[in-house]
Amino acid sequence: MRDTQLASYLQAKVALTQELEELERELQAGHEHLAALEQALVKARHTRDVIEDGLAHLDQHVEEAKREVARFVLEAAQVVGTTLTGLYLNPTLLNQQWDVVIIDEGSMAPPPAVMIAAQCARDHVTVVGDPLQLAPVCKIRDPNVPHWQQDQDLVQRWLGRDVFYHGGYTLQQAGSGTHHCVLLPYQSRMHSDICDLVRDLVYQGLLKNRHPAAPRPTFGPEPDHAVVLYDTGGTERTLALKPKSGRSRYNPYHAEVAIKLAERVLADMPGKRPECIGIVTPYAAQRDFIKELIRGTALETYARVGTVHAFQGLEFDVLVFDTVESPGIRISRFMSDRWGTDAMRLLNVAVTRARHKLLIVANMRYIRQQPASHLLPQMMELACQKKCVPAEMLDA
Repeated sequence: MRDTQLASYLQAKVALTQELEELERELQAGHEHLAALEQALVKARHTRDVIEDGLAHLDQHVEEAKREVARFVLEAAQVVGTTLTGLYLNPTLLNQQWDVVIIDEGSMAPPPAVMIAAQCARDHVTVVGDPLQLAPVCKIRDPNVPHWQQDQDLVQRWLGRDVFYHGGYTLQQAGSGTHHCVLLPYQSRMHSDICDLVRDLVYQGLLKNRHPAAPRPTFGPEPDHAVVLYDTGGTERTLALKPKSGRSRYNPYHAEVAIKLAERVLADMPGKRPECIGIVTPYAAQRDFIKELIRGTALETYARVGTVHAFQGLEFDVLVFDTVESPGIRISRFMSDRWGTDAMRLLNVAVTRARHKLLIVANMRYIRQQPASHLLPQMMELACQKKCVPAEMLDA
């Protein structure tokens, strides 16, 4: 019995010894293979570094070639177009000199950017813009300066005011051609009825229609009228609400009315194209609220929703202007104030984004409670004289 067990153990030992020897041989081969792999890896890394160095060298040559080509093109060009930001961020542009520098949308350009562009001119600088539209956007404020004393805030004074303000240019001087400024009095972009809202209130009678009787396309609702105000003052549903965060505001009923109007315009509009309809509002919260409501609908393609500041410089065949203001929150000062204020500029930009038709959503009962000297009630009354429809009629 013992001899049998011993023989079995010896046999197992021999088998294990052979297995260990085989494993040692495989391990040795693995070490050799691993060493070869490590050597290949070192070589590959070296090759990669050489290639990367070569690519970096080529990139440097390409960038130098681009700058040389750009310099050659700029020196040979008679007219060069760029943005103000593109100018002062591009050394090739910034080091050039031109006979004349023309700066467009001057009212929205921060004065330091205008000054940088002006120093590139040899002989003449021309600034084109409307000082009665929105000024440069500047969100930085000195917390120690009250908002009603903004002129004492150096940041706001130099970044939030336009060159027309700093140059002391007035509408009357432009109209008479004095103080190195000239007024361009004729407009042909918008319907004459839309122009009526700003001709006297904003431009003091100096703005004129070049072709007042020119035929224009008509759109529903109310296709016979280019300006229609939909009055939400006849229902208690219209309330201005504050969002969970921020100082903005939104009005669910106004959003509903604005969307219904845009849908009716779209249904009546031939030859639809993306963003042919604009829905503009003074408040970011209302913009976001409307965008969420039209998500996944045809309006998401054919209508552009934005704030007044975002719409400056844009134009639309049909524009829906949602004033938002209603009971619940006191009307913001930047919406209702006198001539020459930010409120005037904002209202001017808002209504003049329309080319052929302007639809306004406003709570006239609430707006009429504002001081009569403010432009908001005055402009809305002018719109009512064109055509005023109770907003509830849209539900009929």
